[in-house]
Amino acid sequence: MQYKKLILLAAGTGIAPMSQIIQGILGNEEDDTMIQLLYACRSYDEILMKSELNEWSSFWNFSATFVLSQVWIWKKKKLQFLDYLNV
Repeated sequence: MQYKKLILLAAGTGIAPMSQIIQGILGNEEDDTMIQLLYACRSYDEILMKSELNEWSSFWNFSATFVLSQVWIWKKKKLQFLDYLNV
């Protein structure tokens, strides 16, 4: 383990280079680095690599927070920037 905690900031297609870092840490069983990803997109539909993000979320040392800049309707509730959503 080189770092105790790693905070990654990505927006849009910027998730692609971050995925290499994430996969490198999660793929190494001896690496205990905690990963916190802050990922910004315009809308939920624009989140890239959803299947990978869901898979990574099953690891104990990975968490992701999504920041959406446009209004989004979920279960008949309007959500917008800075609203917290746990799905």
